[in-house]
Amino acid sequence: MNNIKRELAARILHALAHPVRLGVMQELIMGDKTVTELYKALGCSQSMMCLSVDKYPVSVWPCGDV
Repeated sequence: MNNIKRELAARILHALAHPVRLGVMQELIMGDKTVTELYKALGCSQSMMCLSVDKYPVSVWPCGDV
């Protein structure tokens, strides 16, 4: 694994290193969901969901364009 791949892997692991973000990934694996559907499914507040999703650009998430 070269430095670029290690950096990408580290960014992905860091993005998932929070229960809400991990839950988001679990929910999105099952299909597209709105932010409202996500925060209701995960039992967190809307602000927590927005903070969790906005913290990282889509390119960091495994399902995003890499």
